[in-house]
Amino acid sequence: MRSLIHHYANHPSFESIKNALQNEASFQLNIPEGDFSLFVLAMLRTLSERPFIVVHHNLFQAEKWYEKSLDVFEKVGFYPHDEFVTLDQISLNDTLKTERLNTLYQVLQGKIDTVITHPVAMHQWMHAK
Repeated sequence: MRSLIHHYANHPSFESIKNALQNEASFQLNIPEGDFSLFVLAMLRTLSERPFIVVHHNLFQAEKWYEKSLDVFEKVGFYPHDEFVTLDQISLNDTLKTERLNTLYQVLQGKIDTVITHPVAMHQWMHAK
Protein backbone atom coordinates (compact mmCIF):
# COMPACT_ATOMS: atom_id res chain seq x y z
CA MET A 1 0.00 0.00 0.00
CA ARG A 2 2.92 2.35 0.69
CA SER A 3 4.05 2.30 -2.94
CA LEU A 4 0.51 3.13 -4.07
CA ILE A 5 0.34 6.01 -1.58
CA HIS A 6 3.69 7.39 -2.75
CA HIS A 7 2.64 7.08 -6.39
CA TYR A 8 -0.49 9.17 -5.86
CA ALA A 9 1.19 11.57 -3.44
CA ASN A 10 3.67 12.48 -6.18
CA HIS A 11 1.03 12.79 -8.89
CA PRO A 12 0.72 16.33 -10.36
CA SER A 13 -3.01 16.48 -9.57
CA PHE A 14 -2.17 16.61 -5.85
CA GLU A 15 0.14 19.61 -6.23
CA SER A 16 -2.47 22.07 -4.90
CA ILE A 17 -3.05 19.85 -1.85
CA LYS A 18 0.70 19.70 -1.22
CA ASN A 19 0.96 23.48 -1.48
CA ALA A 20 -1.94 24.02 0.90
CA LEU A 21 -0.47 21.60 3.44
CA GLN A 22 2.86 23.38 3.33
CA ASN A 23 1.74 27.01 3.14
CA GLU A 24 -1.67 27.42 4.78
CA ALA A 25 -2.21 27.83 8.53
CA SER A 26 -5.16 25.44 8.36
CA PHE A 27 -6.43 23.14 5.67
CA GLN A 28 -9.82 21.53 5.15
CA LEU A 29 -10.56 18.71 2.76
CA ASN A 30 -13.97 17.08 2.39
CA ILE A 31 -13.72 13.41 1.46
CA PRO A 32 -16.64 11.00 0.97
CA GLU A 33 -17.10 8.34 3.67
CA GLY A 34 -15.55 4.95 3.17
CA ASP A 35 -12.19 3.27 2.92
CA PHE A 36 -11.09 5.74 0.24
CA SER A 37 -10.99 8.47 2.88
CA LEU A 38 -8.57 6.35 4.90
CA PHE A 39 -6.36 6.00 1.83
CA VAL A 40 -6.45 9.77 1.20
CA LEU A 41 -5.49 10.53 4.79
CA ALA A 42 -2.64 8.02 4.60
CA MET A 43 -1.45 9.84 1.49
CA LEU A 44 -1.74 13.23 3.20
CA ARG A 45 0.25 11.93 6.17
CA THR A 46 3.15 11.21 3.77
CA LEU A 47 3.00 14.81 2.50
CA SER A 48 3.05 16.59 5.84
CA GLU A 49 4.29 16.29 9.40
CA ARG A 50 1.50 18.58 10.62
CA PRO A 51 -1.06 17.32 13.11
CA PHE A 52 -4.40 16.31 11.60
CA ILE A 53 -7.90 16.44 13.05
CA VAL A 54 -10.38 14.21 11.22
CA VAL A 55 -14.01 15.08 11.96
CA HIS A 56 -16.72 12.55 11.11
CA HIS A 57 -20.42 13.37 11.20
CA ASN A 58 -21.25 11.38 14.35
CA LEU A 59 -19.72 9.39 17.19
CA PHE A 60 -20.51 6.01 15.62
CA GLN A 61 -18.78 6.85 12.30
CA ALA A 62 -15.81 8.44 14.08
CA GLU A 63 -15.30 5.39 16.28
CA LYS A 64 -15.63 3.02 13.31
CA TRP A 65 -13.11 5.03 11.30
CA TYR A 66 -10.75 5.25 14.28
CA GLU A 67 -10.75 1.46 14.64
CA LYS A 68 -9.91 1.07 10.94
CA SER A 69 -7.19 3.72 11.15
CA LEU A 70 -5.36 1.81 13.90
CA ASP A 71 -4.21 -0.64 11.21
CA VAL A 72 -2.82 2.17 9.04
CA PHE A 73 -1.43 4.85 11.36
CA GLU A 74 0.98 4.56 14.25
CA LYS A 75 0.19 7.84 15.99
CA VAL A 76 -3.61 8.14 16.00
CA GLY A 77 -5.98 9.03 18.83
CA PHE A 78 -9.71 9.14 19.40
CA TYR A 79 -11.49 12.13 20.95
CA PRO A 80 -15.08 11.01 21.67
CA HIS A 81 -17.95 12.78 23.35
CA ASP A 82 -21.42 11.35 23.80
CA GLU A 83 -23.93 13.09 21.55
CA PHE A 84 -26.83 12.77 23.98
CA VAL A 85 -27.17 12.93 27.74
CA THR A 86 -27.37 9.28 28.65
CA LEU A 87 -27.37 7.17 31.75
CA ASP A 88 -23.64 6.61 31.18
CA GLN A 89 -22.97 10.33 31.50
CA ILE A 90 -25.06 10.60 34.66
CA SER A 91 -23.51 7.52 36.24
CA LEU A 92 -19.88 7.12 37.25
CA ASN A 93 -18.85 5.62 33.89
CA ASP A 94 -16.07 7.89 32.69
CA THR A 95 -14.89 5.87 29.68
CA LEU A 96 -15.35 8.63 27.11
CA LYS A 97 -13.85 11.28 29.40
CA THR A 98 -10.85 9.03 30.06
CA GLU A 99 -10.41 8.48 26.31
CA ARG A 100 -10.54 12.25 25.66
CA LEU A 101 -8.03 13.06 28.40
CA ASN A 102 -5.70 10.28 27.27
CA THR A 103 -5.84 11.55 23.68
CA LEU A 104 -5.13 15.14 24.72
CA TYR A 105 -2.24 14.01 26.92
CA GLN A 106 -0.72 11.99 24.07
CA VAL A 107 -1.09 14.94 21.68
CA LEU A 108 0.77 17.17 24.15
CA GLN A 109 3.49 14.52 24.50
CA GLY A 110 3.87 14.29 20.69
CA LYS A 111 2.80 10.66 20.65
CA ILE A 112 -0.25 11.34 18.45
CA ASP A 113 -0.35 13.36 15.23
CA THR A 114 -3.83 12.43 14.00
CA VAL A 115 -7.00 12.81 16.08
CA ILE A 116 -10.32 11.26 15.03
CA THR A 117 -13.43 12.98 16.40
CA HIS A 118 -16.94 14.20 15.53
CA PRO A 119 -18.73 17.60 15.65
CA VAL A 120 -20.13 17.32 19.20
CA ALA A 121 -16.73 16.42 20.63
CA MET A 122 -15.07 19.10 18.51
CA HIS A 123 -17.51 21.67 19.88
CA GLN A 124 -16.72 20.57 23.43
CA TRP A 125 -12.98 20.77 22.65
CA MET A 126 -13.32 24.32 21.32
CA HIS A 127 -15.67 25.32 24.15
CA ALA A 128 -13.21 24.04 26.77
CA LYS A 129 -10.52 26.45 25.52
